[in-house]
Amino acid sequence: MKKKIVAIGTGLAVIGGSAGYLLYSPSEPVPRNRGTLDMTQKQGNYYLDELRYEEQMNTIAIPYLEKYKQEGYFQADDNIQLRYKMFLPKDTRATIVISHGFTEFMEKYNEMIYYFLKEGYGVCMLDHRGHGGSEREIENLSKVYVEDMDVYVEDFHTFLEDVVIPANPNKKLYLYAHSMGGCVGALFLEEYPKYFEKAILNAPMLGFKTEDYPQNVAKVTGNLMCLLGQGDSYVFGHGDFSREYDFEKACMSSEARYSYFLNLRSENEKYQNNGATFEWLKSAFSGTDRVREKENMKKIRCPILIFQAENDQYVTDYGEYYFANHVKQAKLIYVPGAKHEIFNSENNILIPYYNKVFQFYKK
Repeated sequence: MKKKIVAIGTGLAVIGGSAGYLLYSPSEPVPRNRGTLDMTQKQGNYYLDELRYEEQMNTIAIPYLEKYKQEGYFQADDNIQLRYKMFLPKDTRATIVISHGFTEFMEKYNEMIYYFLKEGYGVCMLDHRGHGGSEREIENLSKVYVEDMDVYVEDFHTFLEDVVIPANPNKKLYLYAHSMGGCVGALFLEEYPKYFEKAILNAPMLGFKTEDYPQNVAKVTGNLMCLLGQGDSYVFGHGDFSREYDFEKACMSSEARYSYFLNLRSENEKYQNNGATFEWLKSAFSGTDRVREKENMKKIRCPILIFQAENDQYVTDYGEYYFANHVKQAKLIYVPGAKHEIFNSENNILIPYYNKVFQFYKK
C-alpha cells in the first residue's frame, strides 16, 4: 500500500508540475519534397477483383503462396518463441522483409505477399511477440503488451541474423514496415543501418493519435498507471476483440477486404489482438520519441519512402513530417482518399499504390 501511495504522489507531482507541457501541441512544416501519389491505374494481370475478393484469395492467391511457403519458430534473446514464414522462389530480385502493425498477424499480408512474389521478390515475415502465432507475455490474447519497443527491434534483429540471412545468402534485403511496425523498422534502421538497402514505411507510427485524450495527458497517465502496477491493464477505451461488423470505423477503405479479415480474425483466437495495455502505451511513447531524436535519425543510410494516408485515424502528420524533414534519404508520398491501411484500400487506390511501391524497389 505504501508503494502505491508513493507512486500516486509521484504521479500527481508530475502532473502538477507539467500543466504547460500537457497543453503543448507540436507542429512541423510539410516537407518540401512531399509528393502526391499518381492515381493513374496501371492494371497488372494479377490484382484481385474486389467483387470476387474472398473467392480469389482462396482459389488464386493462397494456393500460389502455398507453393513457396516455409514456416517455423525461432527463439528470441529472452527465450520467447516467435513464428515466422518465408516465401522464396528461385532467382528473385531481392528479399522483402515485412514488419507488421499493431494487433496484426502474418496472414493479413497474404495479398501483399502474393503481389511481391508475382513481381519477382522473395518475402520473409514474423509475427511480432504478443501477436498472431508468436508467444505472449500475458494470458489475454486480445491485449497487446510489451515493456519496451526495443524488444521488438531486437526480436527483428535476431530474426534477420538467425533466419532471414542464412536463407538468403548474398541477397539484397528491402524493408516494408507498417504503422507500429514502421516505428520498429525506423528504430531498426537507426540501430542497425547496414542491413537494408531500401525501406518503405507505410503510415508509420512516428507519432500517434490518442483519441479523446490530449496526447501529453495520455503520456503522463500511461506512465502513472504503470507506476501503480497497472501496466498489463487495458488503456481507457480499449477492450477485448468483438466480432461486431463496423466498417465505418475500420482503418481500411475496402469493404471486401474488411469483411474477409473480420471473418479471418473471428475464426482464430490468435488473430484477435485488439487493445493496448498501459505498458505498451508507455513503450510506444518512448519509442516514437526516440525514433525522432536527431542524432538517431542521422544514423540512417538507406533510401526511405514514406506513405501518408489522407484519412489516417491512428498516426500523426507531425511524426511523419518531422522524420521526413530530418532524414535526408527520406521522401514522403501523400495518398488521397486512403485510410491508415493503404494496402487494404479499394482497387482504385490500391493499384496506383503498388505501382509506386514496385517502382521504388526496382529503381
